[in-house]
Amino acid sequence: MQIKPAFILLITAITMLSCDSDFPEMGELGDDMRIMAVNAEPPCVAMGETTVITPLIWTHAKAANRLWFACLPDAADKEENLDRCMRENYASQNGVIPDCTQDPESRLCFISGDETATYTVPSNSWFAASSEASATEYFYIMLIASPALDVFEHCENTIRTMAPTSECLIAGKRVLFSSHPLSNDNPVITGLETPLAASDATEILHLSSGKTKIRPVFDPETIDELASAGSMALEISYYTSCGTIDPWFDSIECTSSGNSFIQCDVPWAELKTEKVGDCMVYAILRDREFYGEWGDIYEGIDPWVPGVNWLEKPITVE
Repeated sequence: MQIKPAFILLITAITMLSCDSDFPEMGELGDDMRIMAVNAEPPCVAMGETTVITPLIWTHAKAANRLWFACLPDAADKEENLDRCMRENYASQNGVIPDCTQDPESRLCFISGDETATYTVPSNSWFAASSEASATEYFYIMLIASPALDVFEHCENTIRTMAPTSECLIAGKRVLFSSHPLSNDNPVITGLETPLAASDATEILHLSSGKTKIRPVFDPETIDELASAGSMALEISYYTSCGTIDPWFDSIECTSSGNSFIQCDVPWAELKTEKVGDCMVYAILRDREFYGEWGDIYEGIDPWVPGVNWLEKPITVE
């Protein structure tokens, strides 16, 4: 795509919809492109540090070209959200969204058209004020994805109205900024298991046609919130091109004694394969709650920003 030096947008509304108003039934992936999750590594940054934002996208053999934007909200307003961040910064910038590297003071800017977004915290007045106040704040990275070669031209109406279509998807990630050390790592999901065996991330899982119970394998010690005694609920969601998964969304209850003893009750889900051949299962693990209306891909809500990781599991149904 051709990178524009600035975008002129008319933002009348924003809905953080990945494609339509409904998730696929029982985690079933169809023909439409879908953004399943968005990850920031690291999920918390300080002045001058860099975070890389990566989306998990089901393309169904289509290209997934992208536009990435950064939005800095009103740090004094704890009710701030992406909708308000976009609208108010758009208005204050007279509808111009410049390149982030060319205008580091801009609170709404264009990052790149790359597969991932690489954002380095600039020494601008917004971050400097938060740093001087020793405050922990957050900012947004937003993605528009499309199979079109020139995303800006093809999705110009979506960019103007923030109304997604099946070929112009919208997703977002909230990232923490802190001037002092803050533990908020992403969890590590290492594999998928059935009642018969466990398999690692890259190993192809061979299954017979029909129903199979599955659940994720992860390292509880990567859940930094469990470093002290207490309990919390992780969230696991599944998507598949093999058939259906029930439930496609569930909770994992974990407790910690605070002395490296962590116990997690990981529930089983039922994968029902509906065709023979190669397919995929995607397991997404979040160490904080995943908020938003059905259809939203919106990682993080004040005051917590969830750590997110996923497993892309190849399956062969025989």
